[in-house]
Amino acid sequence: MDDFDSMISEMVSEVRCTKTPRKRVAHLDYVLREHIADTWGNRLDKYIDGWKFYVVDQTRGWCKYKNKYITIPVWVLRKGRDFGIYYIAHEIAHIISGHGAKHGHKFMRAFRTICPEHLQHYETEYKPAHAAAAGIASKASEDALTAFMD
Repeated sequence: MDDFDSMISEMVSEVRCTKTPRKRVAHLDYVLREHIADTWGNRLDKYIDGWKFYVVDQTRGWCKYKNKYITIPVWVLRKGRDFGIYYIAHEIAHIISGHGAKHGHKFMRAFRTICPEHLQHYETEYKPAHAAAAGIASKASEDALTAFMD
C-alpha cells in the first residue's frame, strides 16, 4: 500500500466514524498538496494557494469561490487513484477558470490542460456533452479506436 492508498484508507475511516453527514470531516491539505505536487509539480501553486481541500460525506464535490475551499466526496477516494486524480483536476479546473465558467469552454480548456490525458475520459461520464464539445473521447471510444488501429 503506497502513501496515497494509506491516506485514502485513513480518510475513509474518518468519514465512516463521523455521526454528522455532510460535515467537513477531514482536512486534506496535509497530504493532498504533496499528491498534487507529485502529479503536477508546482504548476498549480499560484491557483491553489489559499484554498482548502476537504473530504466530505456527500454526493458531489463543490468548489466554493467565496470561502476558497473544495470538497472531495469520500466515494471518489474509494474509486481509486486514477479517478481521484481526475476528480481533483476537475475541481482545480473550476478554480483556474473562475466562478462564471461553470463547465463551459473556459473550464474545459483548463481541465484539458491540467488533467492527465489518459484520465480525461472520466469527464464524459459526468458532463458528456461538454466533454464531447471539448474533444474528449469516452473510454469505450478510445478502446474501439485502439482495437481498430491494432
